[in-house]
Amino acid sequence: LTELDPSNPDHAQCQQRLGWRSYLGIPIFTGQQLSGYLNFAGLEPREHFSQSEILFVRLLQRWLGANIERLQHLQNLRTSESRFRGLFELSPVGIALNDYATGQFIEINQALLQPTGYSLDEFVQLSYFQITPEEYYAQEQQQLISLEQTGRYGPFEKEYIRKDGGRYPVLLNGVLLTEQDGRKVIWSMIEDISERKRNERLKNEFISTISHELRTPLTALNGVLALLANHTLGPINEQQQKMLQMAQNNSQRLVLLINDLLDMEKLMAGKLEVSLQPQALLPLLQQAIDDNHNYAKQHGVELVLLPCASQPWVEVDTLRFSQVLANLLSNAAKFSNPGAKVWLEAEQQGRQIFIHVRDQGRGIQPEFQPRIFEKFAQEDSSDTRSKGGTGLGLAISKELIELMHGQIGFSSIPNQQTDFYLVLPMVHSSGG
Repeated sequence: LTELDPSNPDHAQCQQRLGWRSYLGIPIFTGQQLSGYLNFAGLEPREHFSQSEILFVRLLQRWLGANIERLQHLQNLRTSESRFRGLFELSPVGIALNDYATGQFIEINQALLQPTGYSLDEFVQLSYFQITPEEYYAQEQQQLISLEQTGRYGPFEKEYIRKDGGRYPVLLNGVLLTEQDGRKVIWSMIEDISERKRNERLKNEFISTISHELRTPLTALNGVLALLANHTLGPINEQQQKMLQMAQNNSQRLVLLINDLLDMEKLMAGKLEVSLQPQALLPLLQQAIDDNHNYAKQHGVELVLLPCASQPWVEVDTLRFSQVLANLLSNAAKFSNPGAKVWLEAEQQGRQIFIHVRDQGRGIQPEFQPRIFEKFAQEDSSDTRSKGGTGLGLAISKELIELMHGQIGFSSIPNQQTDFYLVLPMVHSSGG
């Protein structure tokens, strides 16, 4: 580096190229990059440097390197902060930073603030708990336990209270972080799901209206077709009998579809009630075999009830339990090959009873298995699918068995077999 001498002809060029200035006689380098090595050059060459000069240069080199590294780190932090701030402000989903100990809001973005009706100054004076209705307290405690144990909470649906006292639904997810000063904070993603809930309500109302409007005329039509098919209104020939049978079968399918839609509507609205009574299990299983025998026969499948070592009793709603068994047995028959068997079996494990419906059909493909209990889920949803159905049977069965304090599950090997099972608590049992 050229000596700090303004009269030196290389002084201006050095200042322009390296970007340095003199402050109290100490060279301060402000250029973007300093590479290679430090070289002090004067008008006269020097061959020897004292130990103190060498030490000074080394210390200066370390000082410069540390400051350049620090400045670069600060620049990187500013870039990251700028990017995060842009994401924070422009995100269409609400984002909040809360103090873990008090629930106080530290930072929020516009997407979170907009539907509340509060100004920014007003909102940050509130705590997380001041905008949450009291009836969500128990669920909030469960989310806090999850946050303490796993560092995360959600997804969690609840409502927020607006400034005017109104409410709107939100979906929350969050993580717990510890800042450098040791303070714990919660970052939350808070999505306003008002529009989603409105669309779901309109869809459910539409389905309910259509179902109710169709149910009465279809029931009447099905009755007339049954009278005709049974020759009650007069004799019919063989060709007419076949056409009436086809019409009657399709009419019954429509009735079942409407019943499934209405059941699902009641389940989603929490309006479907079950009447639980202690029942001997084996007669219920035998009745299910008898009720679904004709359907299985249409597919060339035999339903078989396997013996049970005990006489278990369970607490169920008889009608709804029969509906669950009918869904499982009809599915097993529908997806089995002609000539195959479907086995219904009950086995006791401790104080629980496991009820299995096993088939040797085509199985369930791995990619579809996570969706098996979803509403309207069908492995083949194309217009040309060979097997009929609404995709509601298993979803309804899951809701019903859970209302009876039970569980439903399955295991499947593609192209070999499927085993759907129900788990229910036993009331009591007697030896067989």
